[in-house]
Amino acid sequence: MNEHEQFEHKDSNILEIRSISKEFDGKIVLKGINLDIRQGEFVTILGPSGCGKSTLLRMIAGFEQPSAGEIYIEGKNIRNWEPYERPINTIFQNYALFPHMNVYENIAYPLRIRKIDKDKIEQQVLEVVKLVNLQDFIYANPNDLSGGQKQRVAIARALINKPKILLLDEPLSALDNALRKNMQVELKKIQRKVGITFIFVTHDQEEALTLSDRIVVMNEGNIIQNGTPIDIYNEPESRWISSFIGESNIIEDAIFIEDEVVSFDGKKFNCVDKGFGHNQEVDIMIRPEDIDIIKATNKKTFFTGIVQNVAFIGVHWEILVKTRKRSFLVHTTDYHPEGKKVGLHWTPEDIHVMWKEIQ
Repeated sequence: MNEHEQFEHKDSNILEIRSISKEFDGKIVLKGINLDIRQGEFVTILGPSGCGKSTLLRMIAGFEQPSAGEIYIEGKNIRNWEPYERPINTIFQNYALFPHMNVYENIAYPLRIRKIDKDKIEQQVLEVVKLVNLQDFIYANPNDLSGGQKQRVAIARALINKPKILLLDEPLSALDNALRKNMQVELKKIQRKVGITFIFVTHDQEEALTLSDRIVVMNEGNIIQNGTPIDIYNEPESRWISSFIGESNIIEDAIFIEDEVVSFDGKKFNCVDKGFGHNQEVDIMIRPEDIDIIKATNKKTFFTGIVQNVAFIGVHWEILVKTRKRSFLVHTTDYHPEGKKVGLHWTPEDIHVMWKEIQ
């Protein structure tokens, strides 16, 4: 955005990013990012390693300067503000706790350097300790805490200053799986209680789907889709997103005949998608959990096939079915042995049409 362009701030937006780009040593890592984040949202920036998500977070925090573009908080341009001038706090993966201070002292530290009254410090520390459920560990040394407890201390310290935005850069990645899932639940509860905007960076798709009000998917320095977890999962805008988030069956040689009608492998199917033209080549996605295995003789059978491979992964069976023209991956709670002839069925809502990608 140049100085002559008009910036229109919406009151519902706490953060507005306009045409942000970043170049390191001749390599462009962010390519004209535009993003609005509303007050009180839990937004996750999701993408593979090296996609630019952490760089974007560091620019919001003020740790990196953009090569071009502007950042606004509540309508104010903060591009040239120092990190300490921004109403933002950041939590990193390593927690950055002071080992020579106990939990109380770690949490109180941001208030002490601001020379807040001692009684007010105590009141605010006790409030935030209760919020993160660390009352029994308030005088413990960080070295004696578990990973999850250390994370709670870091969250409490970040919230003590009452920031308007909390940035979280892969803060749960060092935790084991069980503790990580528990902390996901706790983070969501804390965010709802304090009501401030959380911007969370992760490469973990399940984590993004679990935590977020909205997911911003990034790849190669670009935002490639922005929507609710349900939208991102059920209506991916590209084959890359459909494969990156969850497992999928991609049908590349499909035809969008007209609104709500597609065809592939010699058959027509009803769908719910519109607006892809007439007799247009498209890609189609069907999620494995949306395919039903039925009897091969059932009248509802779209295709018959042979079970090629069966794997049990704890909550369901992963079954690969080979039809005459392609293989379908199916997730089901019912066991079907290898070599069995089966039928496949799905509903119109299970077909998701995407624009054909140019190879």
